[in-house]
Amino acid sequence: MSLTKIDFKNIEELFKTILNQILNLEPGQTLDDKLDEKIGHLPTKEEFYTKEDEVLKELKTVREEMATLNGLHEKVNRHETQIEEVQNKLGIQTV
Repeated sequence: MSLTKIDFKNIEELFKTILNQILNLEPGQTLDDKLDEKIGHLPTKEEFYTKEDEVLKELKTVREEMATLNGLHEKVNRHETQIEEVQNKLGIQTV
């Protein structure tokens, strides 16, 4: 027993019906329409790279500021240690 053209047509229709149900396609809506609807909210390549550049510049600025602050923190600690040593040698007590 072989399949006829009508059998293939019925299988094709059944396949389309099942696929439309799985993809939640409305009657008359194509997969391309559904994809356009879903990806329509995504940024374009240009918008994405522009925003990425802004974020990376901000990250670079934050890292530079952190390095500066860490260097200042080390200097403050060193100065505090030196002040304590001077106060100890002079016999000055702090509260």
